[in-house]
Amino acid sequence: MNRFFKLSILVVIIVVVAVFGLSACNTADTKVGVELLLNGNFEQWTTTSSSSTSGKFDNWTKGTLGDVESYTVQRMSHVSTDSTKPDDAGDYALVVTNSSASASYMSQSVRVDKNATYHIRYFVKMTTPVTVGADDYAVGPHLSFLENTDYVIEEVTTVGQWVEVNAYVVPRNTDYLTVCLMVGAEGRSATGTAYFDSVSMTKVDSVPTGTTIVEIFRDRVARYNINVAGTLFVTLIAVFSVLISICAYILIRRTYRGKRAFLNIDELIAKKTDDEPKNLKIKRILTHPAAIACYLGLGTLLVRLIFVFSMYGFGSEITNQITVSSTVFSKGILQAYASLSGANALMSPGELYILYIIGAMGKDLSLFDNSILIRMVSVLADIAVVLTIYFYGKHYVGNKLSTIYAGLYALLPIAFVLSGLRGSFTSVLIALVLLSIILMIEKKYVPMYALIVLAVLLDIRAMAVVPLMLFYLGYCYYRAEKTMQKFSKSRALILFGFILSLAVFYCLTIPFAYNYMQTGEPFFILAKYKSMVASTTAFVDNAFNLYGMVGMNQKTVNSTASIFNLIFILVLIIYVISLYVKNKNKLELLLLASFTFAVIAVFTLKVTETYLILSLALMLVYIMIAGEKRMYIVFSMYSVLAFLVLAQLMNQSGFVTTYSNTVMSDYESTGVFYILFSVVTVLTTLYYGYVTYSICNNSKTVDILPMNKPFISTVKDWANKKTVAIRAKNTK
Repeated sequence: MNRFFKLSILVVIIVVVAVFGLSACNTADTKVGVELLLNGNFEQWTTTSSSSTSGKFDNWTKGTLGDVESYTVQRMSHVSTDSTKPDDAGDYALVVTNSSASASYMSQSVRVDKNATYHIRYFVKMTTPVTVGADDYAVGPHLSFLENTDYVIEEVTTVGQWVEVNAYVVPRNTDYLTVCLMVGAEGRSATGTAYFDSVSMTKVDSVPTGTTIVEIFRDRVARYNINVAGTLFVTLIAVFSVLISICAYILIRRTYRGKRAFLNIDELIAKKTDDEPKNLKIKRILTHPAAIACYLGLGTLLVRLIFVFSMYGFGSEITNQITVSSTVFSKGILQAYASLSGANALMSPGELYILYIIGAMGKDLSLFDNSILIRMVSVLADIAVVLTIYFYGKHYVGNKLSTIYAGLYALLPIAFVLSGLRGSFTSVLIALVLLSIILMIEKKYVPMYALIVLAVLLDIRAMAVVPLMLFYLGYCYYRAEKTMQKFSKSRALILFGFILSLAVFYCLTIPFAYNYMQTGEPFFILAKYKSMVASTTAFVDNAFNLYGMVGMNQKTVNSTASIFNLIFILVLIIYVISLYVKNKNKLELLLLASFTFAVIAVFTLKVTETYLILSLALMLVYIMIAGEKRMYIVFSMYSVLAFLVLAQLMNQSGFVTTYSNTVMSDYESTGVFYILFSVVTVLTTLYYGYVTYSICNNSKTVDILPMNKPFISTVKDWANKKTVAIRAKNTK
């Protein structure tokens, strides 16, 4: 281990530890005085039928405790002459009616900080007392929490007027509280009607003297929508993810056993003759590279269509995309940013271009049909990735091996869940980055520049590999003519291609920035990209990550931690470039680009559950050509982990269903599932770092060996060797 590597590792450790130390002291998430509940005045109502009285309150969930569901939730218009109604009441209030003995509620989950104090205020009214059910006594309107419904806070018994209720609570062992406005309680049902309005929940730093504070201890995670179908989905497809990697590995090893393993399939068939038999002609056609590419493309499409046509996607996330697509199309590209607000105003120009086209195509379609259009973009990107793996691999290792690797990606659960279900454009980013780096390695500079421009236009995460690409291009510029005196064609393409790519990027952003340029903001888009980075304020957003491992999921980042994070990324870039300099092996560019994405996903701040996925396709192409056994292990681990983080989010958010428009339920920062797999991901990435250094700095590779015997025989031989070794050890 040389001095440079030791120094690099020391710097990395110091930076990570420093950021971790800062993050551990920065656990505040909610701010004092900021309203946490949405639609607390019950004015926002979505009608579900032709009747204006049938519908649901936005952001609130209807529920019951037990099996009885003989209750209704409606909205009531306030009586103008009622002097007891809340001063801040709007036009409507919530009405909960239990027509027979039950315990029912309306609920909303909010993120909280452990050990912080929260003030909950609401108004409630009863026209008649609630009556007892089959229990010893009934429980009237009150506040509770689904995390532990044993708490009956501030039960109201006053009849005939609005009553203001104030409560102060401190969550002790939970990141969330699901506020319930209840009539009846668990095991203590009631019959009656209650009206609720002006519900508020805020964090406070002090409470009035003499106030009772209720400490809330969670005994269940209530906000998750986990069901049998979701659990089966996660379990079975996770097992399939493991099995597909194992099966592909066996096929690869069996393919290696022959001397002609790297020949194309059509080359293994007898040479063509004038009197060639008909069956041989058919076999030659069926094994032609174009035919294999069709099989792969069609298989990739069919697997994803199963999900595209049977499931809606990621609930409100894809509904929001559909809304944005309609808005951008109706307002036009020039007014895109002006017509969007909140997080939507931080979408990239590339996303808005795609959504504009979707808006034009789907203007007369339903929500579900529009969700299909959006996801088909990612499905087509997956097909492009699969065909890229096949054709690039065919050139170097023959189409037998490349077919296996391309087929592996086509059937990889994380790939088809991301494209066939998620509806984001991460799959498009993967295709653009993979093609860009391959074209760069093959010295196809013009299309390479075009694709990397599109990648950055689509997603700022593409910038993670741009420094490595620029360094390699600079090295190619230097190497083109050692004398540095001749301006060759290669140098011209590299230099002018770079300049032109900057100009093209700027021109493609002009339609979105035109109105702002008119008001003196020529670099509006650069400021927009800066805002995209700054707008992400969480240490980690549901990703299996170092900071998720130590309970920092969704916790707010401070400015000092952000600065250290930037330093860490700069050190990472320098380190990755130094690994390439050691051997100057073009193939290792794929490995190092994948490694960059992986380290950013696991060891940096402000990442989401889709970051780790970016490393997979690049890694797989490297493995296909290099035949590196350890990297195949890392790839298999990452494939399962990337699927688990996404699938469990789907499960707990209720997305494993035909149609769901709910919001995503974040991981609890202290959840066992989340922390356990964060630990596994961190350890896998550390191993990835070791393997990458071993390959790039020490030129040490561990080859995938041929499997000369059938699989069962190979397993038996392996078991026998292990048994002999154990016996020999015990004898000593």
